[in-house]
Amino acid sequence: MEICEHGRIGFVRTRTTSFLVIPMVILGIASSSWGYPPQSSESVQKIQELIQQGNIASALQLLSEALKESPRNASLYNLEGVIKAQRSDFAGSEASFQKAIELAPTIENPYLNLGHLYQKWMPKQAAARDKAISVYAQLLKLEPDNVE
Repeated sequence: MEICEHGRIGFVRTRTTSFLVIPMVILGIASSSWGYPPQSSESVQKIQELIQQGNIASALQLLSEALKESPRNASLYNLEGVIKAQRSDFAGSEASFQKAIELAPTIENPYLNLGHLYQKWMPKQAAARDKAISVYAQLLKLEPDNVE
């Protein structure tokens, strides 16, 4: 995995053996700007680091604790979706990204992740293509210039 910084948004990219690159976007927006306690922002950063290091078990443990403290933090649900996607838990990942969108409907990253998840899921579920198109259409309403 590699992390590319773009402002306060970090992009985690995972590579599969089929040479398909699936970007999994992690919300790196400072929690204080969302009204979350400062430790929530620190938790998001630490979870991102653990994911980068491949320490998924520790990332999940910290994520579980952080969600108990900040159950309405969309960044945490987005991270949960990334981890679940890496573990091929598509239904769980989908639910996490949808929860992030529900909590922060104007932030583009969970939409991108959900769209990418559906793209990866297409060979296994016939409805995934239509779901991906729908998610990207929603994203374009938020960000008309988004080229993703």
